[in-house]
Amino acid sequence: MNMLIEVHCGGAQDVTGYVAIDSLVGGAAHGGLRIAMDASPDLLRRAARTMTLKYGWVGLPVGGAKAAIHADSAVSGGEREALLRDFGSAIAPYLRSGMYVPGEDMGSSADDITVVFRAAGMRPLPRSLMYTSSGLYTGVGVCASGIAVARHLGIRVDGMRIAIEGFGHVGSSAALEFHKAGARVVAVSTIAGGLRNDSGLDVPALVEVARSRGDQAVTDGRFGDRVPIESVPSTPADVFCPCAIMHTLTLKNAGLLVARIVVPGANVPYTEEADRILQARGIVAIPDFVANCGGILGSSMSRTGLSHERITSIVSRRVGGETTRLLSAAADEQRTLRSLATETALKRFHEAQTRFEGRSPGKVIMRAAVSAYRHGLVPRSLLAPAAGWYYDARWR
Repeated sequence: MNMLIEVHCGGAQDVTGYVAIDSLVGGAAHGGLRIAMDASPDLLRRAARTMTLKYGWVGLPVGGAKAAIHADSAVSGGEREALLRDFGSAIAPYLRSGMYVPGEDMGSSADDITVVFRAAGMRPLPRSLMYTSSGLYTGVGVCASGIAVARHLGIRVDGMRIAIEGFGHVGSSAALEFHKAGARVVAVSTIAGGLRNDSGLDVPALVEVARSRGDQAVTDGRFGDRVPIESVPSTPADVFCPCAIMHTLTLKNAGLLVARIVVPGANVPYTEEADRILQARGIVAIPDFVANCGGILGSSMSRTGLSHERITSIVSRRVGGETTRLLSAAADEQRTLRSLATETALKRFHEAQTRFEGRSPGKVIMRAAVSAYRHGLVPRSLLAPAAGWYYDARWR
């Protein structure tokens, strides 16, 4: 579909907002709303495409979209609320028609999305939003994907070195999961700087500090040496996890990467030039929609009433298993990971779309059931058993 909607929001400040819709299923597309200075039409289109591929990869019948307000994510108070209200009012036709369903993303929260909906004269559906658990389950999947690649390459997980760019919901979750698996997280970074400890950071303690200090946690010298942000990708490590903004691996730094494995928590972390450089250097760079699909999968399951433990188990097992199968198939077919994964994701997307949009009585009943679910009309006590079967047995 590839539609880009550009709107004005922010009064005298002339702030621009965008909604990129890449695909529709049942006339709707889902994707997060970013508040960030890196927002641009090209990046939003790529991010929306990534959402289509991500939903396709996990076999969920959902269209892909992404939205952004080109502003500093730190904007707060009345100025922030005014931006959100203006944006919601400007895209109201797309929200009211159900064409675009927003969720939280980098720089935005569930409260922000509620402001956007209210500005359009709506209330968000009870089970339509993504919550902060999305970042947590994204991190679970990133770790599972990284461990799968390491095992494929014969690298021992115990003591494996991890460098993580970005220490928000996704990066901190991935760090905890790697730590639990016995790996050493040797470097992390936020917008406030980088932190390095070759013996391994005390991840649980650092995460606890981050809960109260946010990005400033990396300035705490008790955990390790403070280093420049730009040095983290070149830190000696086995696995590098870009979990921050888009396009952090570029022509400028792809040649400096030391890690043998790249497992992204962020969407669109590679420029096209960086992707080619990593491939030429023999670095295993997992496509973003493969490594970080645990977020949409986990948040979708969390709305059905499945327990955190069950969700974590399914996400870890499925993302790890799919990563292993991708690596083996790409080697057998002598294809790049991205080309094979993209082809597979699009095939699954169209299959899920066709199943959902079918006109048979069974498909009509299924759509009615999904609508009732999203409106919160189906009790969680009835949802959980069916959801457990669906996500555990049906996801490929």
